[in-house]
Amino acid sequence: MDSAHELVPELNNAVLKAQWAGLRPGAPEGVPYIGKLGSYSNFYINAGQFRNGLVLAPASAHLLAGMLLGNEMLFDPSPYDPSR
Repeated sequence: MDSAHELVPELNNAVLKAQWAGLRPGAPEGVPYIGKLGSYSNFYINAGQFRNGLVLAPASAHLLAGMLLGNEMLFDPSPYDPSR
């Protein structure tokens, strides 16, 4: 809030009605979770990209789609395994 007031001093006269934070969930070690979740046969996850979600979306979706379709992987997907 201090930064906003510094950039736009007129905000000092504004009344705050509500606030919201669009947090970007990230995996603790920085590598997203992409793949089958646990022992479920039909539960897959594609999450944890943090601030790179928009940039990684095409590659993440391509990897997950390949897994769902049983395609041959072009690289080892194990670093993204949710059970790691």
